[in-house]
Amino acid sequence: GGLGIGHNRLQNRRGSPYRRNLRGNRLRLCLLSEHSTIGIISGAAEGSFHDAIADKLDAFITGEASEWVMNVARETNTHFIAAGHYATERLGIMALGDHLAQEFGIEVRFEDIPNPI
Repeated sequence: GGLGIGHNRLQNRRGSPYRRNLRGNRLRLCLLSEHSTIGIISGAAEGSFHDAIADKLDAFITGEASEWVMNVARETNTHFIAAGHYATERLGIMALGDHLAQEFGIEVRFEDIPNPI
């Protein structure tokens, strides 16, 4: 397995819940232990859920889910969070803008045009 370039591992080092603002709401993940791992790929990456399971991640966050995901998550005891396609891609584009601004000293402006999907 292996999620490749789009894969990030987050570890909760203090044992406290990991919090991230998605779509203006608070998403709270109560991690199983201070060594829990989460895979995150923005957009529609439910197909990478099998890689997350193979990598023995505790949870996987992406934008969309297909029907099969619920049963696979239950069978493998792996948490799956579909946080919205737009909401998850928005965070990645904002991070890219921050990186480009710092790396090249240019002004970057994010134009947020909400999409409920």
